[in-house]
Amino acid sequence: MRNLYSITANQAANKEQQKNLDIELFRGFAVAITVVSHFGYLIHEWFEWTGYFWLGGGVDLFFAISGFLITRSLLDSLERNRSFVAYAKLFWIRRLFRLWPAALTWSTLFLLLSIFVDFTGFERDEVFRSWLFGALNIENLYIYACSKSSPPCSITPLWHYWSLSLEEQFYLLLPFALFFTRQRKLLIWPCLAIAFCQAVSLRPWGHLLWFIRSDSLMYGTVVGIGWRYYGPTLESGFSAFPRWLLQLFLAGLSVLLIVVARDQISQRHMGLVAVTAGLIVLILSRNSNLFTEARMSKIVATYIGSRSYSLYLVHVPILWVLREMLLKFSTLQIATNLQHQIFALALGLAFSLILSECSYRFIESPCRRLGRRIASRA
Repeated sequence: MRNLYSITANQAANKEQQKNLDIELFRGFAVAITVVSHFGYLIHEWFEWTGYFWLGGGVDLFFAISGFLITRSLLDSLERNRSFVAYAKLFWIRRLFRLWPAALTWSTLFLLLSIFVDFTGFERDEVFRSWLFGALNIENLYIYACSKSSPPCSITPLWHYWSLSLEEQFYLLLPFALFFTRQRKLLIWPCLAIAFCQAVSLRPWGHLLWFIRSDSLMYGTVVGIGWRYYGPTLESGFSAFPRWLLQLFLAGLSVLLIVVARDQISQRHMGLVAVTAGLIVLILSRNSNLFTEARMSKIVATYIGSRSYSLYLVHVPILWVLREMLLKFSTLQIATNLQHQIFALALGLAFSLILSECSYRFIESPCRRLGRRIASRA
């Protein structure tokens, strides 16, 4: 019986180490609905369309995926490092070189552009403050303070960095929680308690809990801990469901991520979105290639998953810049003509994809490799 248990546990561990292409594919889904939710920055009238459902659930899905992957990575690292300094230093070095170079590059480029271009809707000093607090990884707290000021601050093209700030804060705290807890498998319960307290709270935009909505991160962390300490149990649970049913569950949850995101359904819809994101990651975490079994789907999943972070960084500034250019220098009637609006959105998407590819190839990948080398030497 013990041998059978060991074999099952080893199989689960080996499966974890393989590239999870389903997660890469759903990174693309998360960034896709997030980009769509921001179409209104280019065509203001489109906020009436994209705002019908709250498409910000893509960010929650990002959070849940991040919570799972980072927790799994840190638990692996704990087996190789007995010193907290060594363990945390290696993790933070890799995170630093993975996230900061691209984020700082694009935010700084927009900051410099705002010096020479008089953008409509915000002042230059507001862009500088967004850039500064984004670089300090407290953009979420800055926007919260802005929402309480009188008059409130204007939205800038760098406000989407709030989610990066929240993730960085999570990356700072999680290594402490995992290293200094003796019974790590029991961390599931405080994580679920934190998520539950947020789920039952009202979190309208402007509320502090809106900007520190860590429930999706907690659910991802729970999934990561669950596979490490309860892997055979989870594996046997998944084995009870046929493959087609898991695919159906995953497809349904993907739709539900958007459908439940309405005040009319519940004032606590953000908690429902977070739970849905957590369930999606739970199914994805098994690494069953539910939607990425074919060769072409693997190629697509790998491509869009790897570029999702850069696309998230560049798409909002691109939409703002393009709107300013079209209003000042183009004959396109983006305020009234539907065909012109669709063309403008296609143009914005094209520029965003091109720049995200450049970011991935010339900023992200080289800096990530540099971070790995430095961490290896450390």
